[in-house]
Amino acid sequence: MDLYSLVFVFSLVLLGACQWEVDVEDLRKDPRLVLNAVVMAHQPVTASVSRTWFFTEDNPNVTFRDAEVHLYINGQYQETMAWVEGDKRYNSQGLYQAEYVSKVGERVAVIAQKKGFATVSAEVVVPTPCQQFQATEQITELHYEDTFDASRLLSISFRDNADRADYYLCFCELGYPVWDEEKGEFTGEYSWTNLDADYTEEPLFMGQLSAFEKILGYDWLSGKYGRVFTDEQINGKEYTIRLPFRQSTYGYYYYYDGYENWELEISALPRLCRVSLYTISESYYRYLKTLIEMEDDSLQQMLIESGLAEPISLYCNIDGGLGILGACNGQSVTFELSVAKPRQPF
Repeated sequence: MDLYSLVFVFSLVLLGACQWEVDVEDLRKDPRLVLNAVVMAHQPVTASVSRTWFFTEDNPNVTFRDAEVHLYINGQYQETMAWVEGDKRYNSQGLYQAEYVSKVGERVAVIAQKKGFATVSAEVVVPTPCQQFQATEQITELHYEDTFDASRLLSISFRDNADRADYYLCFCELGYPVWDEEKGEFTGEYSWTNLDADYTEEPLFMGQLSAFEKILGYDWLSGKYGRVFTDEQINGKEYTIRLPFRQSTYGYYYYYDGYENWELEISALPRLCRVSLYTISESYYRYLKTLIEMEDDSLQQMLIESGLAEPISLYCNIDGGLGILGACNGQSVTFELSVAKPRQPF
């Protein structure tokens, strides 16, 4: 073994024997108040108050029940919000709720105080809804494979408000009828899940993908939390968002009598589609945009997971602390998915 090889091997041994102890508690910072609230038009104002926590605390319950949360409307004190217990079925500790119902165009401010913490506050304006909102769906192609599926097109039409910047959240869901197995009947309720549409086909969302991402195959936009967009391309105009998706025809199923006589029945339980279009504040838009970017299977997210890029930081507009105060004004429409009669099966 030559001298260089010997030095190399000896260096590896030394490096392998090295230990670097890091006292993570030295990295712990003083906790700060966290205020989270989304003001929904025509509904009572609610807010959550908690604190930041260090990762060695193992996900503790940090929701405060004894904070003072004050509501201001257009710069004037309105009331002190009361604590309301949450629903434990959904792991909700509770929140602060006001009696006041917010209105379009109002400046809503929330100030939270807790002994031992700096006071936190934020203000937001309740946005105006878009006009002429409606949504429809149609079958564009039938598929006869292992299951009887259909390509569908969801059309969401609206008119944007002119001469100002507007921000939107588009969210689509599918509703499945809930069946009571013991009673053998429909409960009258529906279970809702997100609609897995192809947002990359819509020009309003295509700009959220870079050309480099498209070339490398990172060309899917998640719709788990819906998608946000601005009116930069459509200010003051009527516009129709078109979202392709694929689902079974719903409503048809097969049974057979013997080996030759196939019959077709129509289920009395339709599947539903619910489309919501929210006009949201700029602060809520920026916050949701970062959340959605974390869900997307993007090149940026791949670099972050590989340690080659800085993590995405959640947007915050809380003075003195962390969190988000957003506002939204939503409209929703629910309709039955269309059903197409198939050809002779199999």
